[in-house]
Amino acid sequence: MYSYLGQPSMRSIQTMVLVTYFLMNDNHASDAWAFGGILQRQAYALGLNRDPSIVKPHALPMEMQQRRKVWQAVFIQDTFLSVIIKLPPNTTHTDVRIEDLVETRDASSVHGASDTAFIRSMWSLASVVQGTICTPRSLDQVICQNPADRSRLISRFQTIYKALPLPYQTFNENALFQLAGRSRRLARQTLFLNSNYYHCLMLINADEHEEMTCDLIIAELVKNKPPGSDMDPIYLSARTDILKMVGILQASSEHDIVARTRVEVLSNYL
Repeated sequence: MYSYLGQPSMRSIQTMVLVTYFLMNDNHASDAWAFGGILQRQAYALGLNRDPSIVKPHALPMEMQQRRKVWQAVFIQDTFLSVIIKLPPNTTHTDVRIEDLVETRDASSVHGASDTAFIRSMWSLASVVQGTICTPRSLDQVICQNPADRSRLISRFQTIYKALPLPYQTFNENALFQLAGRSRRLARQTLFLNSNYYHCLMLINADEHEEMTCDLIIAELVKNKPPGSDMDPIYLSARTDILKMVGILQASSEHDIVARTRVEVLSNYL
């Protein structure tokens, strides 16, 4: 263990980022949080939170870019894991600037969307999420004090979204299929970015319903539909989304108790 904890390196930190994502995706959020804490301290120890032009002024441009990319990977992971488990983010002390992350010469781009554009987009979103969502949720405080505050925050998120490259604003089934046909990598980036963006919007809008778990709010609305709403397009869309979610969860429910429980609960709302 000393070989990588006592001597942090870029490779060990990149590996730890992947291990933390594995724990998150395997429904071990608490383990991911604990392991991620070690990862973040390792990143701090290596000085990745510092502007490389200051701490590594004689480094090659490629090395500077690599340090910025690895730091943002740690930063983004920490931010959105904090959103999920309502604990404080740790990657709060940095002078790395998003403006300094530039496109590489050999980078492929689809209507402005590229790996660097994706990093900058997620970075912009996470920078706002840390202060406006992570911090109040970690202290059991409301995200918005009043409706006007909520409208301003939603507008702030929407401004970020509208500034994204056009492919990242693609979030309907047909368009995503077409996008995947051109670039599966780009399609995955679009799904990841949009899922985090809309999750944050849901938390903002659901903030006044603290007694409910956020993933059941849409189901509650479907269950308590007003008379005559069976043909309402919003209701039908919500019900369709729940059915899709149940179908996805059923694929792993045989071996995953968390997925099985979610299937049972969501099915009761239909």
